[in-house]
Amino acid sequence: MNANRENNGLIRLVIPFHIQKDFVPEKNWNKEHIAKASANQIRKYKPENDLYEYIIDLMNDDNKTGINNDIASSYFYSNQKYYQKRKYTLEMNEEEYHFNVVTVGAVVFTTNVVILWYELEFKGKISSEEKIEIIDALKEFNYTKKSKLICCIEDVPFTDSINIEELKENKQVKVIKEKDITIEGVDTTLITYSKEIKPFGIIEDILAEFDVDSFFVKRRHKTKDNCNKEILPDRAIPFSYVCDIEKNDDIMSRKNMAWHLGRGYKSTYLMSNQISDDDFMVPFEDSLWYACLEGCSNYCTPHEENSFLGKPDYYKVRINSYFYLYVLCLGQYYSLLQFAQEVSALPTTVKGYENGKYNLEEMCERIRVFNLKNNFSQVGHLTQHNDFYKYLQKRLGVNELQNELQVELQEIYEVIKHKQDKKKERRYRVLSIIAGIYAVLQAFVNVAAMYESATTGNKEYFIFASTGCVLMAIMGVVIWLVWSKFSND
Repeated sequence: MNANRENNGLIRLVIPFHIQKDFVPEKNWNKEHIAKASANQIRKYKPENDLYEYIIDLMNDDNKTGINNDIASSYFYSNQKYYQKRKYTLEMNEEEYHFNVVTVGAVVFTTNVVILWYELEFKGKISSEEKIEIIDALKEFNYTKKSKLICCIEDVPFTDSINIEELKENKQVKVIKEKDITIEGVDTTLITYSKEIKPFGIIEDILAEFDVDSFFVKRRHKTKDNCNKEILPDRAIPFSYVCDIEKNDDIMSRKNMAWHLGRGYKSTYLMSNQISDDDFMVPFEDSLWYACLEGCSNYCTPHEENSFLGKPDYYKVRINSYFYLYVLCLGQYYSLLQFAQEVSALPTTVKGYENGKYNLEEMCERIRVFNLKNNFSQVGHLTQHNDFYKYLQKRLGVNELQNELQVELQEIYEVIKHKQDKKKERRYRVLSIIAGIYAVLQAFVNVAAMYESATTGNKEYFIFASTGCVLMAIMGVVIWLVWSKFSND
């Protein structure tokens, strides 16, 4: 093992997906802000809230006005005891890396896009190069690598010995310890066992609580009983920061490290020397960011006298503001992507819209409200937060998606207008036909009245009937002109 390992940093994995209906949290979920520090952290580190309050309140507004102003709701998984009994070991490159899942959160946007995230805490000191390999191994759910993930589950009660025997027969399960005890007068066996799992298995139980419609990242399927298909994610998106104290590498080496951490690529992938400086954000000389659709990372190389970056616990509190902005931008990106998918599913012919199956007006209103609530250029009091937000918008392509959707929205408006014009045309035609029939019938009545008044010598009635005939003639001309106009259109 490398004696120069450092464990200053943070690793979080993010899984974006879309749900079919609103998420109703169960008792294991607490509604909490991502960006706001806990009372203990405030006492210990005295962090400042540098983001605008209204930006933070976009998730979990206090609803003092009685109006729901949220664009999303942020939750933390409260049942941490469930995970404290699960210890994970990653066997890779003839080394063992032990870690726990310390925090699980979910941000549910009003567009039914969910950003589920979980934070990993490793035991012992781990070098930055090893973290690159670890992130690469744990973010991929779809294919087998030269690594093995072992989950150790402690103190699971079994009241029936047959269950234990079945567990022991599983070739991927290793029973570590058995203990017979009595719980509330019932003889019970507590068992500790370990089993090999896929990286997806770390979060599988929690993900099952959501009514997932689709995953955005290369969705795949697992078949059950050769008939039902279960949708599973292909991979997670890493968010990480690594602090290498007094590692005096050149700028290209530091960019290379941030690039690998951000993309979640192992070291065998080589960063091109043609990558632009604009792909990185460098707010400070000893700190740089790299973000892309594959992930986001912050790589720091501070000197020991830099108390801000050199204290990982303090910086970890401050990094939550950046993570909040990252989740906000991910929610924007995947919401826009979901809208784009809905638009792409619309018919390609005008006739496809005539049966009333597609509620284009409702779709337009949802997109307009989304743009209204997600359109802001400044997010905080500090320049680096505003720069970071703009950097993420550019790197994730949010603005391009928004512009593309705006063009499509205008086309939808044209389709709606065309449908409305056709409805008006049909309405006017029906009214014209009714009015024409009425005019013809009234003309016959007036002609008959003229004939009768002429034969009886009633001049006043003759004038009245003649005037009616003239008016009916004028009405007929007007109806003909209206009919001609809509026929030409």
